[in-house]
Amino acid sequence: MKTKTHLRRKSLIDKRFQLGAAGTLVAIQLLTFLAAFLAASWLYLFVLDRRMVCNHNAAFLSHLGVASAIGIALLVYWCIRRTHAIAGPIYKTRQLLQAAAGGKLPGRSVRFRKRDCFQGLAEDLSACLDYIGTLQTERQRLLLALQDLRAATCLEEPADQEIERCLNETITCLEGGTV
Repeated sequence: MKTKTHLRRKSLIDKRFQLGAAGTLVAIQLLTFLAAFLAASWLYLFVLDRRMVCNHNAAFLSHLGVASAIGIALLVYWCIRRTHAIAGPIYKTRQLLQAAAGGKLPGRSVRFRKRDCFQGLAEDLSACLDYIGTLQTERQRLLLALQDLRAATCLEEPADQEIERCLNETITCLEGGTV
């Protein structure tokens, strides 16, 4: 009996970005709650002229605290879910570019998850990686042709030595070395 492997989704892909965005929104929300509290206090003290019972003021503070805690929790959850759609494609792009820098190109076109942002970037990245693959293939073909030409040259005349020197320099450059 085969066991199904469950794909574990990682909500925090880029902790610094995602938690930073959530922290900014939490700070904005706390300032909004503080402004609401100050406005309500001003209303109780000056407009209603202290005609409210003291228990109502204490209950108001506890209700405002509970509402703000629930609001902050929902805001952090929403922010992490939303930034996941932004951080995911950036993370995948980084992995693909690191692999391409190491010479490993993907065998198929690049795709992001259905709900990710920057869907157009996947097509551009695929086109770029395909072009790099074409360049690598062309480079290998050219390198083989130059190596065959070097093997076919005669070393008896000075002009042939100059040709061989130029070929060796070209092959060294194509192999990734320096002249």
